[in-house]
Amino acid sequence: MVDYMDILQTRPDIESKLIIGKTLTGPQDLWWYNVGKNVNRYTWGFYNWSTTSQGINQWDLCYWSTPYFPFEYLTGSEWGIFGVILPSEDGTPVPTTWYEWTREGIDDYRYAYKLETLISSATSMGFGSNSSVTTAVTLLANIKSSMLTYPSASIAEGVAGRAYWGPEFENLDQYRENIAQSITALIAIVEAGGDTTPPNPPANLTNPARTTSSIRLSWTASTSGDVNHYKVYKNSVFVSTAAGTAYTNTGLSAGTTYSYTVYAVDNANNQSVSGASGSYYTSITADTTPPNPPTELTSPARTETSITLSWVASGQAIDGDSASYYRVYRGAALIGTPSATTMPDAGLTAETTYNYTIYAVDDAGNQSTESLQGSFSTLSIGGDATPPEILSVSVSNKNTVRVTFNEPVEEVSAETVSNYSIDNGITVTGAVLDINLETVALNVSDLTMGTTYAITINNIRDRATNPNTIAANSQASFVYSGNITPLGKVLGLKALDNPADTGGKIVVCWAVSTDADLAGYKIYFSSEPFSGISGATYFSDSPVNNRDASSCTVTGLAVNIQPYYFGVLALDSFGNVSSETGCTPAARAINNRVGDLVNGEENYEITAGYNTSIKVSVPEGTNKGVFIDILAVEGTNSLVSGAMLDKISSANLKASGSTKIVNSTVNDLSATATEFKAKLSLMSNVTIVIPYPASITGETENGLRIYTLNETTNDWELVSGNHTIDKANHTVSINVAHFSVFRILGTVLSADTLNEVRVYPNPFKPNDNKPETGDWNTGIYFDGLTNNSTIKVYTMSGELVNTLEETDNDGKYQWDVKNKEKEKLSSGTYIYKITNTTGEKITGKIGVVK
Repeated sequence: MVDYMDILQTRPDIESKLIIGKTLTGPQDLWWYNVGKNVNRYTWGFYNWSTTSQGINQWDLCYWSTPYFPFEYLTGSEWGIFGVILPSEDGTPVPTTWYEWTREGIDDYRYAYKLETLISSATSMGFGSNSSVTTAVTLLANIKSSMLTYPSASIAEGVAGRAYWGPEFENLDQYRENIAQSITALIAIVEAGGDTTPPNPPANLTNPARTTSSIRLSWTASTSGDVNHYKVYKNSVFVSTAAGTAYTNTGLSAGTTYSYTVYAVDNANNQSVSGASGSYYTSITADTTPPNPPTELTSPARTETSITLSWVASGQAIDGDSASYYRVYRGAALIGTPSATTMPDAGLTAETTYNYTIYAVDDAGNQSTESLQGSFSTLSIGGDATPPEILSVSVSNKNTVRVTFNEPVEEVSAETVSNYSIDNGITVTGAVLDINLETVALNVSDLTMGTTYAITINNIRDRATNPNTIAANSQASFVYSGNITPLGKVLGLKALDNPADTGGKIVVCWAVSTDADLAGYKIYFSSEPFSGISGATYFSDSPVNNRDASSCTVTGLAVNIQPYYFGVLALDSFGNVSSETGCTPAARAINNRVGDLVNGEENYEITAGYNTSIKVSVPEGTNKGVFIDILAVEGTNSLVSGAMLDKISSANLKASGSTKIVNSTVNDLSATATEFKAKLSLMSNVTIVIPYPASITGETENGLRIYTLNETTNDWELVSGNHTIDKANHTVSINVAHFSVFRILGTVLSADTLNEVRVYPNPFKPNDNKPETGDWNTGIYFDGLTNNSTIKVYTMSGELVNTLEETDNDGKYQWDVKNKEKEKLSSGTYIYKITNTTGEKITGKIGVVK
């Protein structure tokens, strides 16, 4: 290696600045660096933040912008002056660990600066007294007060080992972690407009049905008005979301008890503090217990051609099941499967006796062994001499009037429009007889609210052999009271990129409203989140006349670049709409086809429409024409099938019991589960990128890996290859040849046994200035350890030098080659003994040559 000059930057003073100037004008290249891992990080990070260091001394070549933003110009050729690299033998730059220490400090500064900006934003929004905001303010104040003066020359030079430990440096990682937690909390406040209030929990968790492999859950809805969905946990592990108040957990083991908790989640993604809980078991064997039969069969009404049946519901069986529905037979013919306890049987022959048999059927498909039986006769010809009568008239909406007669009526006469007339200029345009043969729905012109109407009916015949006709000009009055009550808020909103297309479309989904007078829905969208429709754009093709609609594809949107937010209003037949609307998370209308021109360039990076940090990077020129879809598994953006969710739930449960997976990450990183799909098979490898929360730090972050779902065994399997952890952007990436469901889990990097322990460099020669023999900065590594290994180092005479413990799951311990008094070891031979909690032990020797 060429000669170079080591310059210890002990203080950013004028003398140091002059040295820099000389090296810039001298004949030899010099790359400037600080000495000491923690000194570097401390100096460039929290110390400079606490002093608001701007454009002085070591920051001289990193100019601030206006307004102040300290990270805008930390790039460029000048940056090399401050310790990025050292020259190699041919004079080219070589990266060093000093740069990494400096980068850690800069990241510390970024975290603190980010939290400052969020505190400012939250305070300006009126949330300065919010507990999360005040906690963040206190946190930064405490960190700032703990920052001591700039490290002295003796500290920087490593005298007495002070370059590695001391009160200035002990809490840097903890400060970073605390700041990250506050950042997460304040982002939720700012993005949700300050809504950090958790919704009320659901209640009354019950188990209405079970089989050998499934448990059905049902609960009472949260009383909070802004609940978006519910999260279901099994044995403390997240298994699914539910838009409504019921969920069936499948893929379970027979005869096993499971504990469940259901939490409410609101539109700001706040989760209820508590949940509805209960423990329920699967059947030991398949549910073969039949329900009890119904009782007391009667016929409350008969005509010449119809018999109405009625019975008392089946009582609860010994396994807790009741009837789900009934099978009604006339003779040997199955004529109906009603869930109610009444059913008309029409189209019969006069003066004829019919035998009926009714069985109860439970939710497992078991039929009652006993039946309810009875025989009833139609009236004789001429025996039904009573004409039909108007029983009631009701209004469903301004264009629908429902007329109910006291007995089944004949279809042709019932559906003849001219048999009905309504005063006050109302026109009847259609008539449809209900399946019960007693109710007719009339389509009419617009009714006026508050008006009393009279309906006149003629020529309606019953179903007797000699039909009886309703009395001429039979009349009934009704009032159209209208409806000025807005419909309830539409729940379960989702917005997802339209799959396998070339962009410009987003599918908006919602839970169907249960309002009786619902007519349809109106869709609104905006490039910004909204809580009211003011300023939002109305989608002209909204399903305003489809009360059964649960989704709508919004078209004409910008491709890739623009995030969109969507709201849905329920619309009734009176023109009233919901009083409020929720707002979906951001979604983009992605062009999912690899190689298509997007903004004038061929696109080889396909992102998730709901989160652009989730993506597939495709090597240029490969896989052209393949459509790639990215689907969320958890949360409001999920469109993954129920069967797939069951497989994922089973895999998560297995992972939580694995000794090679960090247990906390099974739940903490459940939202990273993502399904990648390709329309047309991949022709060459691609790279998938999945983000993880910034709250994951330290050794857990170092062990993050991407796993794929084995859909046959329902296991998470580690994807083979080089996993890249981008700590700056909080992502993990891996090269794959095919798609499936992938997720991030924390991997326990420690070994299972002590059989493969390595100790290096050995001998340790810190003054040789050779990387392979070590130095005082890097020390000696013990690698291949099991977790919770204990290392004891002795002199050759048996005196204990130091005790070291591996506790962070990475299977490695970096020793600074110092004794218990923090003094560097003298030259000599030392004995190490390694033990673990299972009783394993190994011994060896270490040489130190100074």
